[in-house]
Amino acid sequence: MEAVAARAGVGKMTLYRRWPSKAALFLEAYVKLIPAESLVRETKDPVADLRHLSRTTLRIFRDTPAGNILRGLIADAQHDEAARAAVIGGLVAGRRELLTIPLQRAATSGRLAAGLDPDFAAEFLVGMIWQRLLTDHRDMDDAFADRLVDTVCKPEARP
Repeated sequence: MEAVAARAGVGKMTLYRRWPSKAALFLEAYVKLIPAESLVRETKDPVADLRHLSRTTLRIFRDTPAGNILRGLIADAQHDEAARAAVIGGLVAGRRELLTIPLQRAATSGRLAAGLDPDFAAEFLVGMIWQRLLTDHRDMDDAFADRLVDTVCKPEARP
């Protein structure tokens, strides 16, 4: 917070009046870098919508500080309750529907892989992206995004 305050030319207390914690500040920055409306596309093809969401998320992680912010929030969440609350409330629960809605549409249209429910598919997709983000983010490209979607969708649903 000291570095942010110094760069902004304000005191730390000014920051804390607006953001009660470092996690709250970084969550707001993350949400501004990845607005939900940039991820959502609702066409007649839920698989294409999932590809758009996955590709756009990974592109933003590559091209903006959003990936670094999320890495920091996840790391801080291991020992800081405010960061844990920000990750769970602001990202996990707060953005869950971005994935579950197109996954439910894919399930309804018979395009989700057999035996896979939309909630588990959402956890799988987020888990794989976060795992790659935290461990080896070199190959976070469209091919990786497509491979994730292909894993949860039936082969006949793939282009």
